[in-house]
Amino acid sequence: MYKTKTLLFLLTFLTSAIYAQDYKGVFAIINDVDGYSNVRNSSKKIIGRIIDYEVFAIASFLDKADNVYVPIIYGWGLPDIFTRFGWGEKASDKLKEKEGFIHQSRVKYLYDLPRLTKTLTKDRKIVFSNNDATFNIVIGAFDKMQHKIGKDQFGCDATIDSYPIHGIDGEIEYKLYDGSIRKATEIKSIHCVIDGDSFSFQKEHLCGYLEPNTDSMYMVKAATNVYYLVMLNSDGAGGYEIVWTIKDKKIKSAITFRDF
Repeated sequence: MYKTKTLLFLLTFLTSAIYAQDYKGVFAIINDVDGYSNVRNSSKKIIGRIIDYEVFAIASFLDKADNVYVPIIYGWGLPDIFTRFGWGEKASDKLKEKEGFIHQSRVKYLYDLPRLTKTLTKDRKIVFSNNDATFNIVIGAFDKMQHKIGKDQFGCDATIDSYPIHGIDGEIEYKLYDGSIRKATEIKSIHCVIDGDSFSFQKEHLCGYLEPNTDSMYMVKAATNVYYLVMLNSDGAGGYEIVWTIKDKKIKSAITFRDF
């Protein structure tokens, strides 16, 4: 019995490890010399298009049209003014995200783009850097006393200063079995320097995105003026993926997605 349990554990562990290595996340951009790619419906009729550096999501929960076309969620674009997209966000409610299919040859996962070097400092800062840019990220415990927490109809924490909460399933703070209080973590700040010009993420860029995972976050450069910061945060029912698009030294959007 002991050997059987041990074997099952090892098989489960190895399967999980392989899956984790193969998982590229949901976010992608187009791979097309024309500067755009067509989006089609299940009958292959063109229903829209995606342009260069516009992020879309691979939606595995949607039915596939065939083995050549990939099901996606799209429509977020490259807004002129910073916009938050995702569950509970006002822009997404108005936008009503679109579904469609794109040819698999036109898909370029953010995961596969050239990465910035990632460093974890002694004081728990995460630094991403290359020859042209440096991004400093600070993470810490969330302090409820500094914010206004909104509740949903079930009495669960739902908003922080009117921004929807991502990354928890119920409460920002809760009591553990030993009586101690477990507080959610948050991104305290992100400071950027690109080609000598510096700027920082503001409250609207970060508020509500809880339980950042330092192990899975990465940053890529898609073009001279385009960067993406990607995170796979929290776990279980609170798990979500998020990408920030930085173009021309401006934070264009934050997109959250849950592929279930």
